[in-house]
Amino acid sequence: MLIIIWLFDFLFYSDTAGTGVANYLAAIQAGADIVDVAIDSMSGMTSQPTMGGVVAALQNTKYDTGINMDKVNEYSAFWEQTRLLYAPFECTTTMKSGNADVYKNEIPGGQYTNLQV
Repeated sequence: MLIIIWLFDFLFYSDTAGTGVANYLAAIQAGADIVDVAIDSMSGMTSQPTMGGVVAALQNTKYDTGINMDKVNEYSAFWEQTRLLYAPFECTTTMKSGNADVYKNEIPGGQYTNLQV
């Protein structure tokens, strides 16, 4: 069971399985007005899908956000450096990338890191 919160045309999704951008694109086509993203350097796994991925995927479509990708990349580079300061506290000891275990074991994406020891 995958838990997705979709209220009032707003969508939040943890990208634990790595399918968040695709899910957001489908939701936008179905009428979602707002999707919750994270800047690229802070996205993925148990965080939200990548902002750059969503913005790029929507370019030149009727859903184009008008957001400048150069600015997204610049902002992401800043947070990538900042994130290094917190590396000792990351959950990446055992989780290095997206993982579809959440589908088999019915784990809500945001809870996945709580099980890491």
